[in-house]
Amino acid sequence: MKRSMRYTVLLVLVAGAFLFSRCSKDGGIVLLSIEDEIALGLQADSAIAADPEEFPILSRAENQFVYEYFDGMLAEILASDEINYRDDFDWSITIIDKDIMNAFALPGGKMYFYTGLIKYLENSAQIAGVLAHEVAHVDRRHSNKQLTKAYGVDFLLSLLVDDDDSQYLQIASDLAQGMAQLQFSRDYEYEADEYSIRYLLDTEYDPKGIEGFFLKLEAEGQTAETFEFLSTHPSDENRIENLNLVWEENGSVVGEIFQEEYNALIQHLPR
Repeated sequence: MKRSMRYTVLLVLVAGAFLFSRCSKDGGIVLLSIEDEIALGLQADSAIAADPEEFPILSRAENQFVYEYFDGMLAEILASDEINYRDDFDWSITIIDKDIMNAFALPGGKMYFYTGLIKYLENSAQIAGVLAHEVAHVDRRHSNKQLTKAYGVDFLLSLLVDDDDSQYLQIASDLAQGMAQLQFSRDYEYEADEYSIRYLLDTEYDPKGIEGFFLKLEAEGQTAETFEFLSTHPSDENRIENLNLVWEENGSVVGEIFQEEYNALIQHLPR
């Protein structure tokens, strides 16, 4: 075999090995590895914790009931057979005590809920629906793909070497504030909606919990511009219709909304 041919074959093999190592479990290609995602999430989480003015974190020690509520709900969702990275990612929920409508997730499993969003929702099934939606963004590796698109893989990988807290904080702030370049595509949103339903089928929660959230917004005439949460989650007139199609395709299962559980949660949130 000529040297040029051997070189070409070697390049193909190396490229193939690289792409295989960067294949997600759903068959897509991602440029950040599992380890990269976890490291990026941990560093951004540390930057968030170090900025209490922008991210006033609800103390876990002083709000055990609230965190046990979310930890239990997350554990039920992660028990679904549909989860790809249950044992790979560093899953956790942090509550931010700020009266705004928001929730966001970092690559690697770290998710954040604002008390403003929790208080706006009406029952535990709706909270479970939104949480399952965020889990889907992480587990389907949408956050990885969006960050790579927005910042470039070279920049993200350089962060893991430079360990620049200010850059991590900027990424976290961009995610939290719904920067335009980090908006999830409609395809990603539909997929997260779909898996929100599929994850909750394995729990006692109503699988269409997130639909209740969208119906509430619709009834009140709210738009994506009203709430920060929706600025990163673009909607369209077919959103609820698509949710119902997924629900019907998965057996039209009806679960519980757990109103009393939700009422108890609200009573334990800071006033």
